[in-house]
Amino acid sequence: MVQYKFLTESDRAHFLSHGYIKIPGAIPSENVEAFTKNVWTRLGWDPKDQSTWIQETVHMPRHREVPTRDFMPKAYAAACESGPSIQSAQLGNEAGVSR
Repeated sequence: MVQYKFLTESDRAHFLSHGYIKIPGAIPSENVEAFTKNVWTRLGWDPKDQSTWIQETVHMPRHREVPTRDFMPKAYAAACESGPSIQSAQLGNEAGVSR
C-alpha cells in the first residue's frame, strides 16, 4: 500500500477520474504577487481600460526563472508523489512502472 504525504486517496481517485486535482495554496501568494505585480507594465496595457487589451493571447518572454520546487512547493511535492503511483494504477501495475 502506498503511503501519501501530500495527496489523499480522494485526491488520487479524482485525478484518475478527471485528470487533475486542486491543491489549495499550491502556489504561495507571495510568489503569485511577485510574478504578477508588473504584468500590466510589461504588457503596456491599462488594467482599468480593456480597450488597451489588444490581444487575446500573449506569449510573454521570460523575465525571471525560479525552480518549480521553490515556486510552488505543495504542487511540486504532490506531482512528485503522484507520478509513479498514479502511472502504475493507470497501467494496472500496483508494483510500479518499469522504464
